[in-house]
Amino acid sequence: MRGDYSEHDLRERVKLAGGWWDAGKKVWRLGFGKVLELGLERRLVDEELSL
Repeated sequence: MRGDYSEHDLRERVKLAGGWWDAGKKVWRLGFGKVLELGLERRLVDEELSL
């Protein structure tokens, strides 16, 4: 999921939902269901394109 680690509000929401920061790819990792629950669909990244 696209987002900058410095986005404090997003970071807290994602971490509380069980997500974690993938520093190597500079994306947040979070289950699809949780992404939908948080309304963050527009931030989804196609993993194949982000490699």
